[in-house]
Amino acid sequence: MFRRVGWETALPPALLLALSVASCRDADPSGLQANVRLATGVTHGAAAPPVHPPGRPGADRIEDLLVTVSAGREGDGMPRRIETALRHDDAAARTALEYVRGDKATKLIVEALAAAGTPAAQEALCELARDRRLPRHVRAETAASLGLLRRPTAATMTAVAELMRGEDPELVAPTLFLAGSIARAGRDDHPTEAAAIELLVLVQAARARGSDDRVEALAALGNLGSPGVLPQVRTALAGDDARVRAAGARALRLVPDPAADRLLAATLRSDRDPTVRAAALFAAGFRKLEPLVDAVAETAETEPIAYVRGNAVTLLARHRDVSPRAGRALAFVASHDPRPDLRRLATGEIDPGR
Repeated sequence: MFRRVGWETALPPALLLALSVASCRDADPSGLQANVRLATGVTHGAAAPPVHPPGRPGADRIEDLLVTVSAGREGDGMPRRIETALRHDDAAARTALEYVRGDKATKLIVEALAAAGTPAAQEALCELARDRRLPRHVRAETAASLGLLRRPTAATMTAVAELMRGEDPELVAPTLFLAGSIARAGRDDHPTEAAAIELLVLVQAARARGSDDRVEALAALGNLGSPGVLPQVRTALAGDDARVRAAGARALRLVPDPAADRLLAATLRSDRDPTVRAAALFAAGFRKLEPLVDAVAETAETEPIAYVRGNAVTLLARHRDVSPRAGRALAFVASHDPRPDLRRLATGEIDPGR
């Protein structure tokens, strides 16, 4: 199920956190030029046509923009201009699709399709992800970009479920990771499709074996943001591997259930590994602080590891008015913490940021 077949080496580590697509910036510019000519009908040897300056929404033609990109000119607000062209003309998505199919996938084009997020752009991304004629790493990159969609269509959600059920092992891991985000983003508009994806994610995550695969599976569960992940997270938090426990704590950040707060509070108070306690604080930062304030305050007052204690103080400082308990903990830190920077943070002299 979780065989390591190299998709993660094709995608940068940041993809696992930000669900961004990998770039092929080093592709030969002349090859890109040839590909865009095939897609747009520009004749061989023709100069790149002029592109309208920024500030004229809808004025740019996708064909002109792609020729400009193929010539290596990606400045002048190009990502936003391509996104705008895709938003204003459904046919532009097909042109962009053929450009990527020309054997040169670029971060710019794929991310623009995802950022545009129109039904036509989503259809193009799904078609690329399912196209077995493309190199597998390109399909994995394109599939991963689906996780950037804010309003997935029912058709996109169905396509993601089909990719999860597919037989291509190099798409299983990236699709599992993005599927949770897709299900969460589309849950309100398309509850039936979201429930189907959630079931697939839960089943596939439960098959993970070994620490690395379990950490990846828990990351996918965290993206899902559903009470349905709680049984697997409880098992993870009760295990011996600190990496797995930390991944389990992070997976609770979006779970809309009081049980998630109780698990995070227990982890802060009792887990023996500081990286796991730090992961619980990370998850707490995504949630309402009231149910967790006692555990976070105790951590700020008594945690022996400075960076973990600092994370707790920062979280309280961002929400110092949430309850009297937060204020008391910050007053204690301001008077007693051995680190001057944390004392200043507790008093408000240092801005905790947001």
